Amino acid sequence: MAIEHWTQVELCALHALWTMNQQSPDPGTTKRIRDAGVWIMHELQPDNAINRPWAIPVFVVLSMTLGDESDRTMASMYAQTLLHNCSITMGRPDILSSCILLHSADMLRGIA
Repeated sequence: MAIEHWTQVELCALHALWTMNQQSPDPGTTKRIRDAGVWIMHELQPDNAINRPWAIPVFVVLSMTLGDESDRTMASMYAQTLLHNCSITMGRPDILSSCILLHSADMLRGIA
């Protein structure tokens, strides 16, 4: 599998898991989401994500909750890069990216 496709699968799956956990919270799943988000930040570059903003809410939350300042900064930059990259091709998000961003914003509003 190409790295771009693999990255998109990882981020999309993380986004889905985070969404399901918001609807029915579980401490074990929350820890798994945190661990997976940190692993992704350290191992996969956000520019390989085929310009889709999957899992932005995970990285926004990590940027505010991780214990290590360096990891918080990395999570913030990861979310910002995903957001920026979805606008590169057309100068604005495409329809699917817009739907992902709307969903992300709604979910983040729900925990604010």
